[in-house]
Amino acid sequence: MISNITSGNSFYDVAMYNQKKVNQQEASILYSQKLRGTKPETLQKAFQNYNLSISTKPVIHVSLSFAREDEGQLTDEKMVALSQEYLQKMGYGKQPYIIYRHFDTPHPHVHILSTRVDIETQKRINDSFDYIRSKQITEKMEQTYGLTKADQQTSIKSKLVDHLQSAFQKDRPENITQLNQSLEKRNLPVRARETQKGLIYHGVREDGVRHSKYYRSSIYKEVGLDAPSLQAQFQQNIQAKQYLKTAIEQALPQEGKTSIGLFSKELQSKGILTDFRVKPDDTINISYQYKDHVYKDAVIKTNAQEQLVFPTPQDYHLREQLTRSIAANEPLELGYENGKVTVTTPDPVLEKELNKRSNGEILALSDFHKEYRSEYQQAGNSGIRNAVLALAATDIDDSLQEQINRERIDQREIRR
Repeated sequence: MISNITSGNSFYDVAMYNQKKVNQQEASILYSQKLRGTKPETLQKAFQNYNLSISTKPVIHVSLSFAREDEGQLTDEKMVALSQEYLQKMGYGKQPYIIYRHFDTPHPHVHILSTRVDIETQKRINDSFDYIRSKQITEKMEQTYGLTKADQQTSIKSKLVDHLQSAFQKDRPENITQLNQSLEKRNLPVRARETQKGLIYHGVREDGVRHSKYYRSSIYKEVGLDAPSLQAQFQQNIQAKQYLKTAIEQALPQEGKTSIGLFSKELQSKGILTDFRVKPDDTINISYQYKDHVYKDAVIKTNAQEQLVFPTPQDYHLREQLTRSIAANEPLELGYENGKVTVTTPDPVLEKELNKRSNGEILALSDFHKEYRSEYQQAGNSGIRNAVLALAATDIDDSLQEQINRERIDQREIRR
């Protein structure tokens, strides 16, 4: 029994990786705890709602691999029971999690997605000596349940597929050099090498020195890790990145600036979703979701930061609060007292923030809230709901941007 633990910052990426396996009938969902749905978008929102800490890598992704000799006794129920016992002993028994069983390699194995943020204390679960504790737990479980013990070579060979697929999923490498850089960055003990006889893989120590025999890539043809499949994947990654870069450049004006609302709408029409995150120092990070991957603007290398007009960080927080309110179908009631429009809503933070705004702003944002809340209630499936929420967020940005522009004009008139 072999465990492999990785951390990350995107629940969506890990969930999408596993969901693609399910869609291709190379995996199945065995069990979930404290989660209401299994779609990647749903899982992302659920885990993010649990994550109220400042942890930069809240994702924990575990794979538990078993010897082929044990396949006969590893029913789905047994796999769930073993996974639950492992999670309990690692300190994640009370956490939300989902278990997938994969069929894309000769050996039986499961993938588990959970969060490192304790849902009760909102503090990061202690992960000191994770790998040592995990090994001790799996060795004890091997003895308890009579599972075949895995030697070092079996460990390397069985983990190789997961490591390589993880690197492809998270970093979208475009050549062998970038693939190895991704593996090294994530402390994954596998490297790829091109030789005169073809592409090979091997294990490495922490210092990067090879410590296993070579494995020909051709033996991994069934899981898409042979040389021709890798080259095809590299080419797809290059084309996707180039499409994204071209679309972003076309959405930006040839000169001057544009609002993030217009920019986002233009990209959305081309199948690209934008995300703007305010960092603790009030600077803004831009990222783009195209197909099943999120690209940072720093990786795409565009002029977006210089050519976009951003609302204030406070306005971003307001947009997030309004979007959550719409998604939860919360009411937003208006009143009028002493010449001031007042707001009442179940969310006290949102209510306080809205009541700071001018009468005109409150009325405009209330109209957006009612319009999109109505569409959200009528929406027939989660895809439409997500589209409605995205439109609401974009229009709120436009409204806030218009207010900023009006304030700038007023300030210029005062100076005159």
